[in-house]
Amino acid sequence: MSVRRSFLAALGATSLALLAACGDDDSSTVVTDDAVDDGGPGLTGPAASDLVVSCGPVEFGDIPADTSSLPALGERTSEIDLASIEGERELFEVHDWSIASESDDELELFGTAHDAPPDGPNHAYATLERADSGWVPRSWGQCGLEVDAPGWGHARFVLDPGTEPDAASSTVSLRAWEVDCANGQAPDDRAVEPVILDDDDTVSVVILVEPVQEGAECPGNPSFSVELELDEPLGERAVYDASVDPAQERSWPPSESSLESQGRR
Repeated sequence: MSVRRSFLAALGATSLALLAACGDDDSSTVVTDDAVDDGGPGLTGPAASDLVVSCGPVEFGDIPADTSSLPALGERTSEIDLASIEGERELFEVHDWSIASESDDELELFGTAHDAPPDGPNHAYATLERADSGWVPRSWGQCGLEVDAPGWGHARFVLDPGTEPDAASSTVSLRAWEVDCANGQAPDDRAVEPVILDDDDTVSVVILVEPVQEGAECPGNPSFSVELELDEPLGERAVYDASVDPAQERSWPPSESSLESQGRR
């Protein structure tokens, strides 16, 4: 059972704008407007309340995620049988583990690294199943806290290096990269739905992308342009990529490392 809570508990008073997007097959540019698109075949346009923070199979409904609310595994660590995964024992030893969910047959854990790595995920997840010897790991891995909505993937972005933001304009130009595998193609024929969370000081954006419906290869995805239309001029507000938790501020011009990493730094 996923861990879910009310949305925007820690963001304070914000005005929410859900802006639809339609792909331009010729220019690979997405332009938002005030209409709400139906999200393409089989999808409905996402609402801000649909957003969840996830780390592998562990989900949180708060943005930012309140990871401290999960009960610590503590002394129950002794119930875990690591004998079958000797080669992966280190993953379990270098994280502090909390219980995300538990049933009679399954235990879902969320981990936070003892020492946050300078470049890479600082969380982990583990799914364990009950056996005679205790709880036995079935799947596990490292992960970062990412924000998207059920049925959608997301894109990372930077401010378009070729277009300096204009404080007097309500248009903000972004350069985005889809995170999920997409056969090396921009989402020209798939729905792109930016969810904008703004207040007096910030404009936070989660770019949701309709995923490829069939299995996709991962040769690397090209960038595509997104033109955001805000309800009012940008002013002196900072722009944040809120598809990760904590959200990442985007400055202009974007750094070389942020471009080389396709918006991941």
